[in-house]
Amino acid sequence: MYYSRRTAFVQITQTNYKPTVVRLTVNCELIKEIICETSVKLTSVSIRRIFSKMNYPKKADGGVKRFFRGFGKFLITVCSVCLVALLITGISLAVYIFTIASEPTGIDLKAKSMNQTSRIYIQNEDTKEFKEYQKLYDTENRIWVDNQDIPQAMKDAVVAIEDKRFFDHNGVDWGRTLSAVANLATGSDSYGGSTITQQLIKNITDDNEVSITRKLREITKALKLEQEYTKDQILEAYLNVVNFGNNCQGVESAAQLYFGKSIKDCSIAECAAIAGITQNPSRWNPLVFPENNKERREIVLNEMYDQKKISKDEFDAAMKESATMTFVGWQASDDDDNDDEADVQNWYIDQVFRDLQKDIAEYYNISESAASSKLYTEGLKIYCAMDENAQTYLENAALNIDKSNDSDLQIASTIMGYDGRVIATVGSSTKKEGALSWDRSYNSVLQPGSSIKPVVVYPYAIESKKLYFSSMVLDEPLDNYRTNESGQLVSGP
Repeated sequence: MYYSRRTAFVQITQTNYKPTVVRLTVNCELIKEIICETSVKLTSVSIRRIFSKMNYPKKADGGVKRFFRGFGKFLITVCSVCLVALLITGISLAVYIFTIASEPTGIDLKAKSMNQTSRIYIQNEDTKEFKEYQKLYDTENRIWVDNQDIPQAMKDAVVAIEDKRFFDHNGVDWGRTLSAVANLATGSDSYGGSTITQQLIKNITDDNEVSITRKLREITKALKLEQEYTKDQILEAYLNVVNFGNNCQGVESAAQLYFGKSIKDCSIAECAAIAGITQNPSRWNPLVFPENNKERREIVLNEMYDQKKISKDEFDAAMKESATMTFVGWQASDDDDNDDEADVQNWYIDQVFRDLQKDIAEYYNISESAASSKLYTEGLKIYCAMDENAQTYLENAALNIDKSNDSDLQIASTIMGYDGRVIATVGSSTKKEGALSWDRSYNSVLQPGSSIKPVVVYPYAIESKKLYFSSMVLDEPLDNYRTNESGQLVSGP
């Protein structure tokens, strides 16, 4: 048997059969001939076997079939890319949420309630032991009142209007939260998903950023806070921390301002009037907009009644009182003019405060305002490197610089110890009259002039043993310092 590109010849030796010629057309182009001188009758199977061994062009696929095959591969590729992208995004989101969840809450409700004074310590030069140098304490209008001294009507009013499921959830009301996130994503101005726990965190951390990141951070901290404190502790802190308008932080200072009495003596209607303020202290301010506050407190009373926190008789009496409610407001005090002026802290303590404020805000991921509150209220012990004698010397020197040629001459100076720590600093040549004054050694960004020499030039000279700590450097022009326009060497600089 043999075959060529165009014709195939098949020969099988056997008698009784005449030669048979089979003509086949393949791919409508190539004609194959099989000449069979055989005694065996060819079948379709035997012909297929013969042609399977022949090298002839395959039938081309149709255009439609090729299109769908290519489109299918495209869809598979796109789906694979999307699946990988979703997987990477999911992992990144999980890591991000885990990172946020791992952040410390930065909240100590016990310290907040005690309003403890923080203390700054410096080292005694002789004994090398630390001694108390200065106290830091809060002066805002807040009077902390314990849970047992807050009337039930005050607690019920706040829960009814701010978070009616407060005692049922674990710090987050997921239904309201998802609604708030949807509002945020669509650009709505009304978010309203925060529970009392979340609002407490927002007020303590002073985190007012409007973003999904802030919401996630708030949620994780709320879940942690509910594990660390009871509902009563959280509600007590909320009622003592939240702003109730006119710089009143907490219900006690609000009760004294608006009604001239302690919160424990306030009626249901008066508690409703206070509770309604926190949602928008400017709009519901009873001293500025009494009619607005009337509208709001009656909404609170209706919520209290609908949630069965007060009876029908209590509701009717409160509504009647609300119709004629009046407010006390600010009262002049004879003691206001007799307050002794607080001691002004020095430049070094100013800088200690700024550094701590920044570090605490960064560590707890809170605002610098909230960090400042922690410094004033949480009884911190602060150890600093200030040398009291060096600080006194530097401040006196700054105040007594020669200003005969320029009465506006200013100065900023810093002294560092051999160990690299700053031991004294001063930010002005004028008398310091308040805390956190403009400090030229910290705030001012100016050309350093010759003060750069001890930082750059002299250390290099000492390192290369050109100068020593005891070397004298003459402040006079150098001979042959540079060449002038005529090519002559002149002194300088």
